[in-house]
Amino acid sequence: MALRINSNISSLNAQRNLGSSNVQLSKTLERLSSGLRINRAADDAAGLAVSEKLRTQIKGFSQATSNAQDAINLIATAESGLDQSSQILQRMRELSIQAGNDTLVNADRAKIQEEINQLRVELTRIAETTEFNTRKLLDGSIAQATGKANPTGEIKQNLRVGNTLATVPQMQDFFSTITLPTAGAGPGIPATFDLELEDNNRVAVVTQYNVTGLPGGQWYAPATLDMAFEFKLVSYQANSSAPVSVAIEVYNSVNGFLYSVDTSDPASFLEPNAGLGTARGGWEAGISGGRIPAGQSVLFLSLRPPVDGLYTTGEAVGIVQINNPTTLDIGKSAVIQITPPRTVVTTDSSLTFHVGANEGQFLKMGVQDMRGKALRMETLNILGSTDQDSRLKAQNAMGAIDSALEYVNTNRARLGAFQNRLEYTIQNLQISQENLTASESRIRDADIAMETAQLTRAQILVQAGTAVLSQANIAPQSALSLLG
Repeated sequence: MALRINSNISSLNAQRNLGSSNVQLSKTLERLSSGLRINRAADDAAGLAVSEKLRTQIKGFSQATSNAQDAINLIATAESGLDQSSQILQRMRELSIQAGNDTLVNADRAKIQEEINQLRVELTRIAETTEFNTRKLLDGSIAQATGKANPTGEIKQNLRVGNTLATVPQMQDFFSTITLPTAGAGPGIPATFDLELEDNNRVAVVTQYNVTGLPGGQWYAPATLDMAFEFKLVSYQANSSAPVSVAIEVYNSVNGFLYSVDTSDPASFLEPNAGLGTARGGWEAGISGGRIPAGQSVLFLSLRPPVDGLYTTGEAVGIVQINNPTTLDIGKSAVIQITPPRTVVTTDSSLTFHVGANEGQFLKMGVQDMRGKALRMETLNILGSTDQDSRLKAQNAMGAIDSALEYVNTNRARLGAFQNRLEYTIQNLQISQENLTASESRIRDADIAMETAQLTRAQILVQAGTAVLSQANIAPQSALSLLG
């Protein structure tokens, strides 16, 4: 074997291996001290890229969870305000029921009206002062867009009419059909029908402008107010020699007495020369494409009484088709409640809650206007000029408050449902964050058990390499024994 002293190959080999062992020891110490398997891109380029994307998602999920929790707090604040609004409406309804009782006189009802006035002001105050982080929640500023709705008519008290003394008694419901117009269209009756008054301006007669040649106009006007209509069956005698018949007196909660009709007189429902037929109780006016059945009639739900004089406009919010009563039904009464639609919200101002880790992952939620005006409570009144007027106003107040309560409760239910949805959203975000964190950990975090074993191995190799290098460095000295 050759012996060389200029090049110590053994030493070079020992140096290289020792250097490699030192690098391995350094990396192992770095991983153990940082707890990370990847401390720089060179450690695992592909793993680092995946890990960074996972970290982005994890941080996004964390913030989305915080956003959803804040949204729940906002909704809870709004719902607490609506809870008080609901309590106020319940109290107003209780007062309306009390006012509808004739054990009270109007002086007593005036005291009730004073409390109602204070409560409806408080409704608006709550809506305008309920805030979250200075954002108003119930004043309509965060309302979501709504679609068009139509007025509704509901029978609150019906009655049975008919001749109980007939060989075969037949009883029928007084109300047959309620038809309400929508904006820009009547319910199938020519728009030029109107009311005319006879018999001291009390008995209404239907006429038609385009037949009489008088100025035309639409008879209908979609309801904009909550209104109760009462129909009272009373006795009527056109003159001292005329037989007693049953008349129908029509009242509403806005203007009181409107008009009455004599059910025994065909002219009460159709002017004989109007050109549409003269059959008692029937219009060939095209309601639902057909004739009013025999024994039935149609009454206008007028907003106000017709003005004195002939052919004056009787603006109406709808019609009601009835089964004609008999004299045996005198003394009975029935009530209809007309409820207008809520004001359409055309601009969507609902809030956006970003509850995802990525772009476009958000939810929208709005709260409608809950002020007294929006609930149609601003002009609620149970006090009339007479007991009859006060009773009907109280009936209307109950219907209007029921509508407001349904509106408030619908919005509360929406908020509650959305809050529950957010709670599930939070759970999903937390689970996703947990799973991604586990995935990122497997890629980036150091396996301490494995790294400890690597540390022991590297330490041994460094120590052995150092000893071997020392021996390799002194190996060429054996050449001196040959020179001696």
